[in-house]
Formats: sequence, C-alpha cells, structure tokens
Amino acid sequence: SNAAILTQQITPVNEALIDTTANPIMVTYIYTLTSNGCSDTANVSVIINPIPSPSITGNDTTCSGSNTSLTSFGGDTYLWNTTSTNASIIVNPTSTSTYSVTATNIYFCTGTASQTVTVNPLPIVSFAGVADTLCTSIGKQILTGSPLGGTFTGHGISGDTLNPISAGTGYDTITYSYTDSLLCSNTFEKIVYIK
Repeated sequence: SNAAILTQQITPVNEALIDTTANPIMVTYIYTLTSNGCSDTANVSVIINPIPSPSITGNDTTCSGSNTSLTSFGGDTYLWNTTSTNASIIVNPTSTSTYSVTATNIYFCTGTASQTVTVNPLPIVSFAGVADTLCTSIGKQILTGSPLGGTFTGHGISGDTLNPISAGTGYDTITYSYTDSLLCSNTFEKIVYIK
C-alpha cells in the first residue's frame, strides 16, 4: 500500500495502482474534509483488476517455405497482429518476422507479448557424376552430391552409386536429398535415360 497523504491536496490524488495477483483487489481511500474548523471523514473504494501477462510458445526458427505454429497463453481472448483471434496461429513467413498478440482477460484488461521467427534459407543442392543418357554397358556410375552428406534415391541406386543394369532401360529419376545443420532440407532431381 502507499503511504498516507496527510497534507492538503489542491489537485486530485494521482496514483498508479497495479494488481499483481490473479484476482481483483479493492483499494479504499479514507479522506478527511476540513472547513471552518469542522471536519468529517469519508471513504471511497476502487477495485483494481489484474492485467494479463500473456506468453507465446512455438518455434522461433523455421525454414524458407515452411509453416510454424505459435500459441499464446495467459488470456481469455486473443488478437494477433495477423488479425487472427485464435489462441494458436500457423504462420508461413517469407523473411524473419515478429508476431505479437494482445490478450484480454475476463475483466477486459489487456497485456501483450511478441515473438520473432527467424527464417533460414534452404540449402542449395545438386549432384554430378552421371550423363543425361547412358548405356547399361557403361558400368556403375559414382555420384557426388553437393553439399556432401545427403542421400541418393532412385532405381539402381545403392549408396552413392548408380548401377544402370539394376535400374533397367528407360527413364529413371535420381533424387539427392540433403538436410543442413539448421534442419532445413532441399532436394535435387535429374532424369536420366538408360538404353
């Protein structure tokens, strides 16, 4: 509580009252009026409603082209800067973006929170080691992915090696998939014709 005000007040009392609990609290002001040597005491009560302290959970990083979910807690209704009024939102930022929410409690008091989502680029992926057209008689082809450490898939693929005989004649799609240290993934495909 604040200290008693004992001196005569010419202007209204101006105090900042903050409720740090989860429930409304009552503050009572007791004042004495003095005039011509006579005095009287009265009081006035003020109800202070709590202010919500919202929080946001969810990933603070995502990969380019990917969605991520953010959820707010600590209010009864919500309004995001995306205009959504749901507690949870799904966002697909194209660049690093900040999302904020205003939470309102049952006493119509508001609080805000925000979270920045960093967008990481996808890795640039490719591979070499095989021509567009090849014969089954050419033998096994060693493929080299870039960056190193990815995975090859396709007919006739074993590890980083293409066996044209195992793949069989016709068109074959070879895919190289790679995931970087930020857990962002990308693929590179090449269609080859085996005869």
